[in-house]
Amino acid sequence: MLLPQLREQVEQRMLANGFSDYEDLAKWVSGQGYDISDDSLRRYGKSLNQEFAATYIGTSAVHRGFPRIAALPSGFSDLRLGEATKICWREIAEPQCSAFRLYSGWLANRLCLRLPPRQNHPMHYKRIAIALGAIVLLFLAINLGLHFGQKAHDHLDYNIDQAYPAGKPFVPGEIYASTLAAIMDHELHGGFGWRPNDFFLWGPHLMADNNADRQLGIIMAVRETMRVDTDFRNDATKWMLPSAEHKYADGVQHLRLYVAGLHQTPPRSSLLNQRNIELLRLFQAWTDLLGDAHAMLYQSREPDGSPIHPWDDDDYFYHAQGYAHVMYYMMMAVKREYSQTQKTKPVVATLFDETIDPLGKAATMKPLMVLNGSPDGLFANHRRNLDAYISEARQKMYSIREELQQ
Repeated sequence: MLLPQLREQVEQRMLANGFSDYEDLAKWVSGQGYDISDDSLRRYGKSLNQEFAATYIGTSAVHRGFPRIAALPSGFSDLRLGEATKICWREIAEPQCSAFRLYSGWLANRLCLRLPPRQNHPMHYKRIAIALGAIVLLFLAINLGLHFGQKAHDHLDYNIDQAYPAGKPFVPGEIYASTLAAIMDHELHGGFGWRPNDFFLWGPHLMADNNADRQLGIIMAVRETMRVDTDFRNDATKWMLPSAEHKYADGVQHLRLYVAGLHQTPPRSSLLNQRNIELLRLFQAWTDLLGDAHAMLYQSREPDGSPIHPWDDDDYFYHAQGYAHVMYYMMMAVKREYSQTQKTKPVVATLFDETIDPLGKAATMKPLMVLNGSPDGLFANHRRNLDAYISEARQKMYSIREELQQ
């Protein structure tokens, strides 16, 4: 009498051998410590074969499901079960596979084959978790890189006091033009260059649009600061025939040629008109721009009444910041160019300093994410925070205009 576990192994070997080669099977059983003849195993195999035929193969469903088994000339009683198994596996791809499912169920019940428990595949889930984690880390790394890269880019590597030390003579117009040229040259050649006209597959509207919106504000402020028809009037989003970068680079070059012409004898460039009326026109243009910025930053809904979406919220923020960036550096240049006015009106010098301070803070504000929180909510409203500096600078410019008009 074989132990149940050994009996199960014997039945599995019979099935695997197609109910044949009982001599080798008897030798294997003998090696397990049991003495059994090949005739006994043959009789048991025949009985097992017939039991399967009576339970399953004899039904018409099998013949419909596996026509190649039904067509075998010797009948199933004389058929080696191994051949039937191979045919079942070949037939599984055919639509009629219910017979194979019945066959598998019979084997599981008769041979006591314990199917392995369903695996949770921890390694598979671990790989998915690692992949998702890598994507999240990559996303965070990209955003942090853009954030800190933008913070560094916001600071112009140009110091007026170093370029034109106090007490050193200068030609009227050279500080003004040199500062404008430095601002635009930095946007064209610093960081990722001019962004508003990049190709759409890697352009500003996909993800990294902050500096593009900021540069659109910068070019608008530069145009109003020049107040003449120059190369800076070219479409900021045009990428060819001619590209914005090409025209703006020409504008920078013309500014530098203007400065060079101031130092020639006789001068080939016109000196900056230092009358108060010219300064009044400049502050009129700047206050108009800051009024536009205030409207963008203070609004709680779009002009058509729709809500301001998060992807539009930061566009308004950085566009207004572009205005502040230009005015911050140009206010310092104007303060040096119009020093005579400040000597006759000391209060104007104080107002200049009080205007430069909020503009500098507005130009360098860089939250990790621009939020649009409610006034009494937990999260900040960065547009309103920026608007506080913009409005303060605008109000100080109004005061400068009043003093200049007196």
